[in-house]
Amino acid sequence: QEGKDEVLSVKGSIRYVFDKEVKLFRDRVVTDVEPKDFAKLTITSKNGTFTFEKAEDKWVAPKGQKAIEKFSDAKVQSLVSTLSRLRAADFAEPNDTEDAIGFAQPTATAVLTTKEGKVTTLVLGREHANTREYYLRVDGNPVVYRISKFTAERMTPDAKAFQEDEKKPDAPAPQ
Repeated sequence: QEGKDEVLSVKGSIRYVFDKEVKLFRDRVVTDVEPKDFAKLTITSKNGTFTFEKAEDKWVAPKGQKAIEKFSDAKVQSLVSTLSRLRAADFAEPNDTEDAIGFAQPTATAVLTTKEGKVTTLVLGREHANTREYYLRVDGNPVVYRISKFTAERMTPDAKAFQEDEKKPDAPAPQ
């Protein structure tokens, strides 16, 4: 309040609340949309272009696209869930060059379209030097994020990434 100087006291240490790296105070939310709100996904990388549409409650490949043997809509749903609730591991440094970031020739792009037609485009750049992270940006957002290598690899799938897992034969019951 104006004209009052109050001093508060706490028991124990609270230094950990304030003693953080700057990046920990930044908003790490890259995308935050309910996965069920998406109706289309197109993902492009060196491994090909894959488009999927949601027909009722299942993800399917549109007519005219090469069929994926043993297709699993659960694998598409898993990828959509990852991309719709994406969080950054870190952020690009101010001195990271456009060439180092690699958006001119992206490693991959993922285009998510909602049922209402809102498009979210994720652009995956190069791997960040000396880390296991990749640069990422969302079209229309100037922030350059860094995401985990695991998530980046999910953005560069091949057809096998959308196939049912091989079922292993049941092991014999112990006697």
